[in-house]
Amino acid sequence: MPFDALVMAAVRREIEEVLPARVDRVYTVARRHQTPSEVALVLFRPGVRTQVLVSLHPRFARVHLSYREQPAAAPTPFVQVLRKHLEGAHLVAAEQLDRDRVLILHFRTALGTNPRLAVEIMGPGSNLVLIDGEGRIVDAWRQEGPRPDRTRRILLPGVPYEPPAPPASGAWGPFSAREIAARVGSTSDHQDPPGGATRGASEVADGLWEEAGVRPRPVVITDADGRPRDYWCLVPVAHGPVAREYPTMSRLLDDFYEDVQAGEELSAWGDRLGRILSRQRERQARLVESLREDLERARAALRYRTWGELLLAQAAHLPAGHDRIEVTDYYQEEPRPLEIPLDPALSARQNAQEYFRRYTKARRSLEPLKMRLDSESTRLAYLEQLEEGLGRAADRDTLEVLEQEMLSAGILSVEQGDRAAGTHAAARTGAHLAAGSQRGGVARAGDRRGAHGGTGARTPRPVAAHRVLRFSLPGGEEVIVGTGAEANDFVTFVLGRPDDIWMHARGVPGSHVLLRPLPGRAASPEAMVRAASVAAYFSHLRRSAKAEVDWTLRKHVRRRPGGGPGQVLYREEHTLLVEPAPPPRPEASRG
Repeated sequence: MPFDALVMAAVRREIEEVLPARVDRVYTVARRHQTPSEVALVLFRPGVRTQVLVSLHPRFARVHLSYREQPAAAPTPFVQVLRKHLEGAHLVAAEQLDRDRVLILHFRTALGTNPRLAVEIMGPGSNLVLIDGEGRIVDAWRQEGPRPDRTRRILLPGVPYEPPAPPASGAWGPFSAREIAARVGSTSDHQDPPGGATRGASEVADGLWEEAGVRPRPVVITDADGRPRDYWCLVPVAHGPVAREYPTMSRLLDDFYEDVQAGEELSAWGDRLGRILSRQRERQARLVESLREDLERARAALRYRTWGELLLAQAAHLPAGHDRIEVTDYYQEEPRPLEIPLDPALSARQNAQEYFRRYTKARRSLEPLKMRLDSESTRLAYLEQLEEGLGRAADRDTLEVLEQEMLSAGILSVEQGDRAAGTHAAARTGAHLAAGSQRGGVARAGDRRGAHGGTGARTPRPVAAHRVLRFSLPGGEEVIVGTGAEANDFVTFVLGRPDDIWMHARGVPGSHVLLRPLPGRAASPEAMVRAASVAAYFSHLRRSAKAEVDWTLRKHVRRRPGGGPGQVLYREEHTLLVEPAPPPRPEASRG
C-alpha cells in the first residue's frame, strides 16, 4: 500500500485543520483475529469531534483522521501510559519531519509538560514514541535496547529521542518515484527523487510536495476488474484508472483500509474456524475408520463358532499339546482341510469352548458396533457438510451462522468461538438402500449430537432461513438452495411442497435444492439441468468437470430416522450428469 511521505503530508494538513483540540480519550482499537496494533486519540473542540487513528500493522501501517466508531480493546501497557500523559491535554500542532513518514504531534497540558507523540510509519518497523517536553523518551510501542554493532537507535525510557534514519530507497517510495519519472518523461524506476534525482525530477518532486500539502486530490486506483487496488493523494499519471476522488485523504484511507481489513478479518475468522473444523473432522474420520476395523474384526470372529463345532465334532481324534491342528471342514460344499490355531495347554474340547466364548462376545458386540459406526459416520458426514459450507462462506452473516452451528454441535467451545469471532452421508451420499421393492437413497448433511434426534418434525432455528438462497430461471421456475445442514432441513421440510423437484449432489456432502415449476406446468429440461448444476456447485463436486446429481419429487424424501438436520432418505430418484455452475448473480437473493 503506497502510504508514503506525500500521503502523510496530505494527512498532516487535514489534522492541522481540526487543531487545537482536546484529547478526550485514548484507546486501543479491537480488530478480529489480530494482535492489537491500532491506537485512537479522540479529539474534541466546539463543533468538531474526530479522532486520530494510528495503525502499526505490518502491512496496513498509517495515520489519519477517522470518523468511524471503532470497537475498543483492553488497553495495552503503552496505551495506559498514553492515557496518563495525553488525556485532557490539547493537541496543538502536527509536524512532519524532513519530508519523511514521521509525524510529530505536539500537545499542551495544564501542568506545562507539553509532551510529543512521534508517529513513525515505516511498514513492519512502524512505531509510536511518547516524548516528554525535554525530548526524552517516556515510552515506546516497540522498545529497542542497545546493540553491540550500534546499527540501531535506542528506544528506551529516559533516552533522548532520535528520529529513524530515512530508508535507503527514499521516504517517497516506488509509487511516487514512478510517478515523478513519468512526469519528467523518464522510464526509469528511480526511487530517490528528492535527493539524487536530476534537476527536472527535483523540481517535479518539489511541486508534488507543495501540491500534496496544500491542495491534495485523494483518489482510489482500480485494477482491470474495477476493484480498488491502490490510492494516492494526487491524480496519478503513471497509475490508473482512477475509480473515485475523495474530498479528504483521511476519508479515503478510512474507507480503503476498512474494506481491506474487513476482508482480512473474515479470511482469518474463516481460517480459524476451518482449522478447528478440520481437526474435528480428521479426528472423527479416524474414529470411524477404527470402528469399521472393529466391526470387521467382530464379523471375522463369527467364524469361531464354526471352529468350535469342528473341534467338538472331531475332538476324539485330535491329539493334545499342539498349537494348531488340521481338521476337515464339512461346512464347505466340498469338504476341505482347515487349519485351526489352538492353545497347547488346553484339550480340543476346551479349545472349542474358548472359541464358543469368543463367538458369543463377538456376536454381542456386533449390533452395538453397527449402531455406533452409523452414528459416528453420521457425525462425520455433518462435519464434512459444515466444512464444505465454510469453504463457500463469503460474508460475516454466513460465518456467524456456521459458528453458531459449530457451537450447538459441540464442535466449538464458547471460548474458541469468542477467539474465532474476536468478540462477541452415512459414508456416501446417495447410497442405495433397500426399501421394499424400490430403490432408495440417503443424503446426509450431518448430525449434531444433543441437537435434533429422532424422526419427529423439527422446529427450524431462525438462523436457518438466513442461509437460504432463492433465484428465478428464465422460464419462471424458482430455485431454492439450502447452504447448511439447518438450512437444508428448512428448505426440504418447511419450504418444500410435495411436487417440488428435490435435488442433491450424489455421493458427497452438499446442499438441498428445490426446483419449483410454474403452477400447472412441468419443469423444462433446461431448468432441470440449471438447477442440478447449482446443486453440484454447492457441494464437494464444485471443482469437478462433471457431477452426478440425484433428483426426485419432494414427497419421496423423508427424514432419516435418528439422523441430524438435513439427513434424509429418498426413493424413486433419477440422476443427471451436469457441469457445476454458480447461481446467477443479479437475481440471487437470500430469503
